[in-house]
Amino acid sequence: VTTVPVWVVLIGWLVWRERPSGRTALGVAVAMVGGALVATGEVEGLAPGARPALGNALALVAAIAYAGHLLLARDVQARGLGLWRWTTIVGGLGALSVLPLVLATAPGDGPFPARFWVMAVALCLVSQLVGHSSLTWSVRWLSATLVSVVILFEPVLATLGAAVLY
Repeated sequence: VTTVPVWVVLIGWLVWRERPSGRTALGVAVAMVGGALVATGEVEGLAPGARPALGNALALVAAIAYAGHLLLARDVQARGLGLWRWTTIVGGLGALSVLPLVLATAPGDGPFPARFWVMAVALCLVSQLVGHSSLTWSVRWLSATLVSVVILFEPVLATLGAAVLY
């Protein structure tokens, strides 16, 4: 899923006709080679029934979808759609598409407990409204490629933050 910057560049080039700089093109090439090596490398010690190819495919779909989201967010904001209206549309569509899956996979002994729903709503409010809305807002002012690369620092910063807090 960390190939989001690659897809931002490729989709921007193919759909919006944004020509990448030489350095950006070189970065995409290096990332593609590295990604191919990781995706096709041998994986030892997997549990029986593990399907790394499926996981890789799902991660790739997620990367392409998020790249599209960043580019569309940039475009709709440039056309005048406000951040909160865009966030409401995208969040609402996301919730409507995921809710049936949550309900279909509920434990067999009944619905999820109330604590689950409180935590799910809190997770949505904090990570989605604060985190993703900040990224969506930033593509109005910064290059989508730069924003997608900065996203790669999230696990590093989260680890440093956890080390300081805990």
